[in-house]
Order: sequence, then structure tokens, then C-alpha cells
Amino acid sequence: MTPRAARPPLLAVALLLAARAPAADSPPRVPDDAYRTIAHFYEYDTQVPLDARVVKRDEAAVTYVREKVVFTGSRGDRVPGWLMLPKAGERPFPVVVILDGWMGTKDRWWADDTWPQGGRLTKALAAEGMAALVLDAQFHGERADAIGFQPVEEYVCDRCTNARREMVVETIVDYRRALDYLSTREELDRRRIGAIGFSMGGVMTTALSALDDRIRAAVTCVTPVRPDDPKWSGAEVGPLAFAPRVRIPALVLMGRTDALYSRADAEAYRDALGSSDKTLEWYDSGHRLPPEYVPRAVGWLKAHLQ
Repeated sequence: MTPRAARPPLLAVALLLAARAPAADSPPRVPDDAYRTIAHFYEYDTQVPLDARVVKRDEAAVTYVREKVVFTGSRGDRVPGWLMLPKAGERPFPVVVILDGWMGTKDRWWADDTWPQGGRLTKALAAEGMAALVLDAQFHGERADAIGFQPVEEYVCDRCTNARREMVVETIVDYRRALDYLSTREELDRRRIGAIGFSMGGVMTTALSALDDRIRAAVTCVTPVRPDDPKWSGAEVGPLAFAPRVRIPALVLMGRTDALYSRADAEAYRDALGSSDKTLEWYDSGHRLPPEYVPRAVGWLKAHLQ
């Protein structure tokens, strides 16, 4: 049986949710039986070989080495990513998986002036002796070959709910495959793995943290958590469906003027997290956080990956 064939039809999820729909004025809370059905979408066949390879090595940076890696994903396609290894620090290194936002790519995490301040984050992680891995999400970056290299915002349009769900589910499963790969690298400590996600990546980080207990600490940034958001609130992918199952330390970083959620939405998300160690913090920003988020996020991850 292939990984995709193992996933149940969406109709089963829809029937379970319809039978137990919450009141219209309360955040959607997925009951346990429906959640177990949803979780099946994120399962994969661990016997499928990763066939992982390092295809490029870049030692130009002062504080880290960067390797381009590829491995076989859940659909049988090749998944590319960048693995950053600090040049200094004690091995095996803790490692942080980075989940990017909508229309982002693995390549914007090495320059300081990108939307997520990517280079600032990877350099800060390296300075603290932490490795990092970032993949191209499904239909993004090099993986746009699956959609004929058309712009992802055209293929996954506002009304294309099936394509959006496929994009999120497949990317999360590929990050689970990436965790399998990280466990093969002797330079990395499989017991100390964290995750940080931005916007769409925050949606995926919430799900990944709930589904895979190899993630030991998480940071979610400017995550769209409005419960009526048609793009990101569906039960199969929505943060509020997974938040109660997140039981690891979780830091939530939000912008006060971000249009994708209100203060009440962010507080409801924070409250829904199942962790006993959780913090919501605000920045005077919109959807792009200021550089000051970097030391806070890195400090949180370092403290919880000791």
C-alpha cells in the first residue's frame, strides 16, 4: 500500500465533524474520533527508502556549512532542502526545522533582508551551536515542477481548497520524512529537535508538533488563527484542530496590526495549546515581524533543547 492510498477519504472526516459541529460563536474543537481520522492523512510508509543524498556543499559562510540535501518524499517525488551545520559548538548539535510561509522558499533563509529575516535567524542559530533544516514546501521553489512552474498563488487559489489541503498535508508529511533523515546524521542529536514556522509555516508547525513527538519545542510566528479563515481554518489543516494535542513548550509570536487574526484569535489559539509551558508575545508590527523576534525565538529554542 502506498502512503497516499493509506489516507482515508475526506468524506469520513466531513461526516464526523458535521455530527459534532461546535456552536457558531465558538472556535472549532475537533473531537477525538474525528482527530484520529484526520491524523491518518499525515501517516506515511516508513519502509519507503529515503534515498537521501548531499548534492552540494557550501562552506563560504563564516559560522556555518550549508549542504543541499534531497530525499524521497511521501509521494515518491524528490524533496530538496538546505541543512545548516555550525562550524563551532559541541556535537551532536540540536537541530531546528524551519517551516516557511506562503510563497516562500528554502533559499530565502540565507539573506538578512528577506521577509522572515531568514539570514538573521540561521546565523543566530549557528552562533548558539544549533543546526537547521529548511525544505521547499509542496508547489514552492524547486517543487513548483509538480505544477508546471506556474505561480503557486495561481494553482492554489483562494477557492482551491483541495490543492491547498494537499499542499499542507504533503509538506508536513515530508517534514516527518526529513526527521527520519536527520536521525541518520551523526552530527545531529535526534533527542533535541525543535521547529519554527512562519505564517503558513506556523499552521504546519502546529500540526507537526501535535503529530510527531520527535519535535521537543516549537515557535509559531504570525500564524493565521482566525477560526473563520477559509484558507487556513479547515479541520484537516487548521491550527485549532491540532493545538490541543501540542504538549511541548510553545512560543507564539504575533504582530499587533496583522490583518490575519485579532488579539482575541491569538489568545484563543494560545489557550487551546495543550502545553503547560506556553507564551504569547506581541510585536509592534504587521505580518512581518521585526528583527527583534530572532533572539527571542532562538533563545526559547536553545533553552528548551538543552
